Amino acid sequence: ELRVKTVDTRSGQTLLESIFAFSLKAHDSMSVAKIDTSRLRGDSLTATSYLILATAVIDGFDDKQQVFEMLPQTFPTRDAFPIESFLTDPKISTKIERVEVSRDGHGYDIHLSVSSEAVAGLVWLDWKQDEIKGHFGDNALWLLPGHAKSIIYHGTGRRPDAILESDLQIKSLFDVVRRSIG
Repeated sequence: ELRVKTVDTRSGQTLLESIFAFSLKAHDSMSVAKIDTSRLRGDSLTATSYLILATAVIDGFDDKQQVFEMLPQTFPTRDAFPIESFLTDPKISTKIERVEVSRDGHGYDIHLSVSSEAVAGLVWLDWKQDEIKGHFGDNALWLLPGHAKSIIYHGTGRRPDAILESDLQIKSLFDVVRRSIG
């Protein structure tokens, strides 16, 4: 199924939300949906920009489900990412839910919850500590207010004795815009 959501970049409010079912053979492609943007146009004095977010949930072989998030598209498409939408700190927070031995028995997994109070674009997570080695299962995320995302960090080698939220380095488009306008 294809899940499409349109979000106001300033308020984080969801304006339109649709789910489209589809079936596709391997190596095929098709147009799944056409989004009616007439409700998003407003008047010429309205400077609101929207993000159109799409997520494909694919039921595959072996009863496994895969989720693919597409890079958000802006509407109207006058700017790739409207700077005015990223001038306010989205107040991103993280919580370590649990740390466990990885499924394959080599290394460890850190289960995190990441959330924000406003739309946060291209959220990038990294560890400040050099001894935490591995990779995030997902990064460069888009966060919507009130919608926490679960992320798994796949650690390699020996697990550090202490792993704290304060050891995470978090950056987003807010940090890039803030740095560029001084």
